[in-house]
Amino acid sequence: MFRTPYTDGNAAADAKDRCRKLEEAFADKRCVCMVDQHSCLWNYDLLKFSLPLPCVYRMTRLRTRTGCDVSVNLVMSPGKDGKMTQPARMTYMVREGTGSAAGAVSPKGVGVSDPHGFDTLFYPPGPISMNGVEVFCYSDQLGFKSVLFPSCAISLHFQPDGYAGVYSRNFTDDYTYSRNFLCGDCDGGKGEMGMLGSDVIRRMRTWEDRTAAMLMYTSRHIVGGDRQCTNHAAIMNSCPANTAFRANQVCGCILSSDSNTGRCMRKRMSSRDLTSMYYACVEQYCTGNGSGFSSGGCNMIRETVGAQNCPLPDRFSC
Repeated sequence: MFRTPYTDGNAAADAKDRCRKLEEAFADKRCVCMVDQHSCLWNYDLLKFSLPLPCVYRMTRLRTRTGCDVSVNLVMSPGKDGKMTQPARMTYMVREGTGSAAGAVSPKGVGVSDPHGFDTLFYPPGPISMNGVEVFCYSDQLGFKSVLFPSCAISLHFQPDGYAGVYSRNFTDDYTYSRNFLCGDCDGGKGEMGMLGSDVIRRMRTWEDRTAAMLMYTSRHIVGGDRQCTNHAAIMNSCPANTAFRANQVCGCILSSDSNTGRCMRKRMSSRDLTSMYYACVEQYCTGNGSGFSSGGCNMIRETVGAQNCPLPDRFSC
């Protein structure tokens, strides 16, 4: 069912050398979207997003003028050692002409789904052709598991320590980027938060406001995970923008690594319990009928934070 993921010897050396040459062809013009060891995503235009929810996110979709269509999702799992989440794997779908290939990049290596869609095969270093798409798998001395799609000039990289990245050329003439995915469109404009609406952007006056807006933004890009994830995404996409922003100001404070409240709560409660409380609080804001529901969510946060002897944000009010 499985082939040996990565081996030493001449075959591995030859594969790495070929891959290095392929990547050098576009290394000087890269556009990178990555998740770092702190589970923060940096998009193509270097906007920083926190990803505290253990869900599946729409990461990027790129179309090239040569006929490639590459979609990448990011799977975040519950974190360890005080982290809310950590990258588990990236899944990909590549279409090129009449061919297609799908699979995942994870700490185990590069997986390519078999033609029947049941199993995943972890290939040794070197080029393979999967359903008409050239796929090049390799590993390096730093522990990165990577896959390169040579004709698309796009590569995916994953390191067990928490790094996950998508590399592409920084040429707008070569690629059409999907602005509505987390990675944005690599235009240097840093305008990917436009989907929040001008009324929300005008209300962003502090760092805490920006954190709340980013949490609102990333929640709207959830496309899978457990039932809590999908329910939350549906709620956030149907909730009025101002209400959703207010909900994330209040409810999101317990998740933030940038606030004293969030850092304290992470030491007192498990990431699973904090996430469940956040979901329940947001739901009361966005699906309740009347102010009593929103105040109920706010009071739940205030009472729980107080019971854990943690500080509330300076501007917190119900």
